[in-house]
Amino acid sequence: MAITVVLIAETTSKFITALQKRYTTYVVRSGKQGIEAANKYHIDVIVLDAISLQTSGERICKQLRHG
Repeated sequence: MAITVVLIAETTSKFITALQKRYTTYVVRSGKQGIEAANKYHIDVIVLDAISLQTSGERICKQLRHG
């Protein structure tokens, strides 16, 4: 069974490349794009890089829970 991961990050990071070697990934650059991807695909894990988005991530997490 494949695990699908969505990465929400502003810039590319070294961990993205490492995860892409082992998992199906969707890399997005904003919370809005992450929410859209989470609603479109069956996502098992979401990695939210709130610091590089300059947010606490609360709004994004709330929308993901209720999405």
